[in-house]
Amino acid sequence: MNSGLKLLLVLAVLGAAGFALMSGGGGDAPFSPIAPIETGPEEPVGPTGPVTPAEAPIEAPLGGADEGVNRAALDERGRSQEDADQGVQGRVIDAFGMPVVDAECFLFEGHGNNLFAAMMMANRGVIQPPTASVRSAEDGSFRLGVGNPQPGKTYELRILSERHADHTAPNMTVFEGKWYDAGTIQLKQGIVVQGRVTDAETGAAIPGATVVVKPSNSTMVLAVTPGREDGIAVQTDAYGQFRISNATPGIATVAAYAPGHARVERVNQSIRAEDENRHDFELPPGKAIAGIVTEGSGTPVGSARVQVLSLSSKNPITVDTRTDRDGRFEALGLIDGPYQLLVMAQGFVRADEKPVMAGEIDKHVVLETQGSARVQVTAKNGRRLNRYTVNVKTYIAQQESYGNLLHMPAMQVSSRDLDEAGFFRVSGLDPGNYALEISAEGYAKAYTEPFQIAVGGQEPELYAKLTEGGTITGTVVGEDGSPVDGVLVSTLPNEFEENPLADMFAPMIPYKITKAGVRTGKDGTFKLTRLTPGAYQLRFQHPEHYTIFRRDLQVEEGRATTVPQVDMQRGTMLLGSVMVDGAPSGQIKIQVSAVQEEGAEKPNLFNATAVSDQEGRFVIQKRLPPGRYTISAGRQANPFQMVVDYQQTKQELTVGAGEAQHEVHFTIQTR
Repeated sequence: MNSGLKLLLVLAVLGAAGFALMSGGGGDAPFSPIAPIETGPEEPVGPTGPVTPAEAPIEAPLGGADEGVNRAALDERGRSQEDADQGVQGRVIDAFGMPVVDAECFLFEGHGNNLFAAMMMANRGVIQPPTASVRSAEDGSFRLGVGNPQPGKTYELRILSERHADHTAPNMTVFEGKWYDAGTIQLKQGIVVQGRVTDAETGAAIPGATVVVKPSNSTMVLAVTPGREDGIAVQTDAYGQFRISNATPGIATVAAYAPGHARVERVNQSIRAEDENRHDFELPPGKAIAGIVTEGSGTPVGSARVQVLSLSSKNPITVDTRTDRDGRFEALGLIDGPYQLLVMAQGFVRADEKPVMAGEIDKHVVLETQGSARVQVTAKNGRRLNRYTVNVKTYIAQQESYGNLLHMPAMQVSSRDLDEAGFFRVSGLDPGNYALEISAEGYAKAYTEPFQIAVGGQEPELYAKLTEGGTITGTVVGEDGSPVDGVLVSTLPNEFEENPLADMFAPMIPYKITKAGVRTGKDGTFKLTRLTPGAYQLRFQHPEHYTIFRRDLQVEEGRATTVPQVDMQRGTMLLGSVMVDGAPSGQIKIQVSAVQEEGAEKPNLFNATAVSDQEGRFVIQKRLPPGRYTISAGRQANPFQMVVDYQQTKQELTVGAGEAQHEVHFTIQTR
C-alpha cells in the first residue's frame, strides 16, 4: 500500500469521527477538481511555449488571520452585502402566511468546505463569524450577499425568531452572478418549554437561574449562531419560573444552573407540540471553578476560551466560558469532583490542567507564548531575497512529504519584514516539528531543513536557497492527431489517485512538489517551469475531452523532462434537469460515478457531482469517458432524505465512444 493511500485511510477514519460530531451544514459541493491549483492567473501561450505563472499564496482556511474574533464581531447586524452580484434571498412568513418582521437571517460557510480546518479552529476556540447577516424587512424579505464565491464552496442559511423555531437550510450553492431564491420560508411555530427552578434543600425559588434548551444535534458547534452559543437560554423570574416559547421540535438537552448551585441536565428530552414540555428543576448545592488566565509576565489574557470537563464518567458535565478583559473566568454549576481545564487563546499554546477540583475559585492558569523561528532566503548565487512567501508545513519523521498546517495562512514577506541580518520571523508555532516552504516569483519552491519548536526552547535559525528548478514539456493532440488548444495541464503528487476520498481530503494531503498549471497553445505544446525536483504526476483537463493522467515524471534541477505525446479523447457532456413534486427545483445534488467492469485492464475511477440551478438544470462539468455509470439526485436539506432520494432516483447509463452529450432527467416525489 503506497503512502498516499495509507494517509487517505487515516484521514477517512478521522473524517468519520469528525462527521459524527457535526451539527448539520457543509456537505459536498458542485464539481471542483481536487483542490484549487495554487497558481496565479494563467498566461497565454507565446511563441516559445506556455509560461508557468508564479504560485499564488495558499488562502487561509475559513477564519485565517481573523482567529479569536470576539462577540462584538459575531453580533454584527445589517452586514447583508446585498450589493454583491450573488447570494441568497428569500422571504420569511409565519404559520398564518403573515410576514415575519425582524427575523435574524445569517449565511455561514458550510463545514464541508474544509471540515478539518473548521474542526481545528473550533478546538482552538476560534469563532467563525457569518458571511452575511441581516434582519428581515417589513414584508419578511431578506438578501444575504456573497462577495467572492469560490467553486466548490457551500453555504448554510439560518433564521432565528423570538416566536418561532430556528430554521436551518444547509448545503446551498451560490452561483457566480446569480442570486439564489430560497423562496417563501414558512417558520414553524416555536414549542413552549416551561417550568420552575427551586433549591433542592429548602424548596425556595431560585430567581435569576439560567435554563437552556439545546438541540441534541448541536453537540459540537463549528460556526456558532449569535444568540445560540449554548442553545436557547432564559432567566427565571422572581418566583423561579421560566418560559421558552421558541424551542425547536425534536430531541434536546434541557439544563438549569445558578450561582451556588449545581448544573442539572436532562439529556434526550423529546420536545413536541402535543406535549406539556414542563421541566421543573431542583438544584442541589453546587460549586464553581474560577480564576484568572495570564501570560508568563502576569499580563491578563482576555477572550480566552475556557472549557471545564468533568473527569467523572458518572457526571459528564461540560462548561464552556471565556475570560473577561481582566483575564478572569467563572464556570458555574459544578458538583464535587475532579475536572479538566482546557484554556485556548490566539498566540498562546493551549493549556491543559487536571485535576482541578470543583470549588477552587483562585485558579491561576499561565499560558505559554507560542514559539517562533527565523529564516533567511537567498538565491542560487547567494544574493539575499527580500520578497517571497512562507508556508508552515508539519514534519513527520521518515516521511518524504510535508503536511499542511491548516490553521496558519501563508505569509507574504517584503523587505520591511526583515531584520538587519535579512531574517524573517515566523511566529505562532505550537510545540512540534515543522519545515518552512518558501516560494518566490522566478524560482522553484524550496524547503528549509526540518526543525523543532519546544516550550521555552531556543528559536531555530533557518536557511533556504531558491533555484530555477526543473521543467516539464510536452504536446497534446486529439483523436485525429491535431494539436489541442487550451488543455489545462496541472501538477499533482505522483502517488495521488482521483477518487471521492481523495477529493474530500485534498487540502490535507501532504506533498513536496510545486503545484502549478498552464494551458496548451495553438500548437498543443505546454511548458511547466520552475518546478521543485521530485516525482510528479500531470493531469490534463479540457472542456470537450475527458480527463487523463500521466505518472512517474521525474523532475531534476536545471533539466527539462519531456512527456511522450499525450493523446486526448473527446468525452461526453452529461446534463439534465430535476423536478421535485412537479416543479423545477434548485439546490439538488447530482452524483455520478463509474461502474467498475470486471476484467477491465484499467479501472474507470470517474466520479463527479453537480448542483441544480434555480430552473432545475444541471451540467456535470467533467466530461465522461466511455463506460457504464450510476447517477442519482437528492435534496440536501436533510441528509436522511438525501439518502432516500438517492436510492429512489438511482439510474444506470452507458456512455458510448464519440457521444457528444447525454441527458438525464429526475423526478422526485415527496412521500
